[in-house]
Amino acid sequence: METVQNRIKALRELRGYTQDKMASLLSMSQSGYAKIERGNSILSHPRLEQIAKVLGGTLADLLGIENEEETQEENKTEDNVGDKEKMTDKEKIAALELELEKQKQTNKLTNSYLKDEVRILKRNLATCEKKLIDSEQKVKLLTKENEVFKK
Repeated sequence: METVQNRIKALRELRGYTQDKMASLLSMSQSGYAKIERGNSILSHPRLEQIAKVLGGTLADLLGIENEEETQEENKTEDNVGDKEKMTDKEKIAALELELEKQKQTNKLTNSYLKDEVRILKRNLATCEKKLIDSEQKVKLLTKENEVFKK
């Protein structure tokens, strides 16, 4: 029986990601991510959605829930691709267009995730810059106070 953890690991490997890379993309430690793949961690709904987004899939993909229409369409495409010699040019084009559309959807999810990550990183950078400026001002003030006490 295929588990959520096995599907996560399989999708990670399919993407060519290491556990370290996944942990980084999920803003967690590598050991914490490894626990997910081993099944030693309880996954919240938001965490599952985050993992799915990073892997360019859906929550249904991770949970192994198949949409009956999608399954039938995938089977048609797989059958068509397997029987290319028997396919007409129009059928080949239709099968390739279907595969291209799936890839576009995956890329949209990945791009959306990356845009969100950039937005978060920019916000964190702005916060760090403000804290740095505040710290520099405090250092200047303390330096001046120290000079006054030396006199």
